[in-house]
Amino acid sequence: MGKILKIPYERFQLDLEAKGYSPKNSLSMAMACYLSYQSQSKLQEQLREWGFSHFARLEANKGLKIDTQGFVATNNNLSLIVFRGSESIQDWMANFTIVTDAGPFQGTRIHEGFQDALFPVVMDLTEEIIKHGGGNQPLWITGHSLGGALATILTAMYLERDRKVECLYTFGSPRVGNESFRTNFNQRFYDHTYRVVNGNDLVPHVPPEPLFSHVGQPIIFDANGKRQDHALSLWERIQVKVKGTLLQDFGDGQLSGVERHLLDDDDGYLPRLLKDL
Repeated sequence: MGKILKIPYERFQLDLEAKGYSPKNSLSMAMACYLSYQSQSKLQEQLREWGFSHFARLEANKGLKIDTQGFVATNNNLSLIVFRGSESIQDWMANFTIVTDAGPFQGTRIHEGFQDALFPVVMDLTEEIIKHGGGNQPLWITGHSLGGALATILTAMYLERDRKVECLYTFGSPRVGNESFRTNFNQRFYDHTYRVVNGNDLVPHVPPEPLFSHVGQPIIFDANGKRQDHALSLWERIQVKVKGTLLQDFGDGQLSGVERHLLDDDDGYLPRLLKDL
């Protein structure tokens, strides 16, 4: 498993005027996700270099089922909300359940564990946005892996309350809710939601269909790193699942396709996004 030697943080530059999917914004949001895994000192240093005047780390750790981390940062133009994934993806997948609970919008069901993981930090992040951004700035929301699910639910909560959300970018996100949730979400925000998936990344294939569905526009990178701005056909999805082989090496504590789920692996998300840009 190879790693990128140096993350090009200097390439972070949000295009506030972009219409539709933006490779520049996608790369920038992915780098923000990567930053959420770093130390407090690195987080503070880099956000200041990016021009954010205030930031706060988000954290709620209540065992394996609730291990929520991320940050919120504000400047004169926007508030950036970022959620990271679980640092132990194997443990998270091994203990995965498909219990649902009532979600945002009328008559929807979403993954209970994802919603439970989000709730402990909602008040803190909202208070930070109001305190430093006045509560009126556009919200740019993103998340990687499990963090993508949390970012999606938070976006839905804000949309239900008519809060201004500029865009949602997720990377390797699992499915979040049922078909009713997908329909309601997409009716409100499909044109501003970008679900980036790297080849045979395993995580976007859970929880299973048809109980759960993805939201937003699919931005798929194939095995060669070429971007496909369309949903995969049934045959393509079968190929991905076969190549990913859900149970392969599971008994050894390894997951097939895990390299492509990472942000910083040389087959991961950041190299794909850099090449695409």
